[in-house]
Amino acid sequence: TPLSINDAANPNAGELRAFELMYAEDADKSLAARFLLDNLPPADRLSMSAAELNENLDYAFLARESMPWGKTVPWDTFLHYVLPHRASQEPFEAHRAMLFKELAPLCVGAGSMEEALGLVGEWCAQRAQYRPTSRRDLGVMSILDAGYGRCEETNILFLAAARAVGLPVRQAMVPWW
Repeated sequence: TPLSINDAANPNAGELRAFELMYAEDADKSLAARFLLDNLPPADRLSMSAAELNENLDYAFLARESMPWGKTVPWDTFLHYVLPHRASQEPFEAHRAMLFKELAPLCVGAGSMEEALGLVGEWCAQRAQYRPTSRRDLGVMSILDAGYGRCEETNILFLAAARAVGLPVRQAMVPWW
């Protein structure tokens, strides 16, 4: 797969290589790291550090290992709907570790993925209410700091929170009529 920014032209290429090399000894994590790198949006290819990518990948695997439904999620579904570090065009803000630490104790006893999704939804609703804002999306931590967001932002928060505990989710929206 050709990359959107060739490494020779990317001042951040060293960070991306360092991230990929972190997982050379672990076949699954190596494949996941390559998947992330192959699908990074151009802005993230230019700016994300190895540490930010590492935290995202390691906590995605921690959720896969520790949550009751983690290993039942098919590999391809995990790559596409649990591993990604953001939902849409919101700015990246490191959030997965914080969300996992908050939500894993709440969700680990859920009897099903559906029950866990309900718990995640309740948690999100207690922390960010709907309120019209600017047309620019906020990142996950900014939404939590503000305590509100418009519909796409509350969706961004929910997706990040669900993914943090290994629940596969994707964005599905209706275009503005």
